[in-house]
Amino acid sequence: MVRRVLRPAHYAYADYYAALVDQKGLMTAAYTTDGVHPLDAGYARMAPIAARAIATALATHPRSK
Repeated sequence: MVRRVLRPAHYAYADYYAALVDQKGLMTAAYTTDGVHPLDAGYARMAPIAARAIATALATHPRSK
């Protein structure tokens, strides 16, 4: 749903939730100590997701062509 809304506006979506969540729907313990704020391991997991979203946004935005 979110991606469908963002695509026409040429926004990219970085799905951190899917990458960080455990089976209970919470942030995996290896990525946080308080369930909210990522540790270095969480940020390391998020970095390639952010990089892909940025690359996608730059490649698909009409002004980049």
